Amino acid sequence: LAFPALLRPVDVGKVSQTPPVPVMVPGAKRRPPALKLAVTLVIIAVAGGLLWQQAWVLGSLHAYQTAADFEDRDDLADAEAAYRNSIDLNPLNGLAHFGLSRVLYSTARPSEALKEIGLAERTYTDSHEEVLRGHVLNQLDRRAEALAAYRNALRLDPTLTSVQAEIDRFMEAR
Repeated sequence: LAFPALLRPVDVGKVSQTPPVPVMVPGAKRRPPALKLAVTLVIIAVAGGLLWQQAWVLGSLHAYQTAADFEDRDDLADAEAAYRNSIDLNPLNGLAHFGLSRVLYSTARPSEALKEIGLAERTYTDSHEEVLRGHVLNQLDRRAEALAAYRNALRLDPTLTSVQAEIDRFMEAR
């Protein structure tokens, strides 16, 4: 960064050899140097804390992407470990909780999957989360709640034809 005053040419011959006299604004209080130092240190600490937090969030996103890649390759054990790592780095990463819930559902652990869906919805909500909730509740033989989840998914995204078919199947079974 450059200050505009520094960009103007200066005639070296006209520069005074005497140091400038500090000017005090009338009515202004002089702050003690210790206070200035304390304020500066607080600002540096806050900025450092924000950078540290951002590093954890970025690490969590990287671990999430790694987990999603494992899941795409159907490597569910490594996907689960990577999703858990992502959640350890940032417990509010709703996408990581949702990804973990998909893996837990796929490995026939519906109770754990339902818990993760609940944690995911603190910061992430979409129709696919509700579809998964419906599948998990159906797997747990909680049919009325599953039907409500499917209907909610359809409310969030009316184009989900597979969900409408699932609702129709539920209605026929009654």
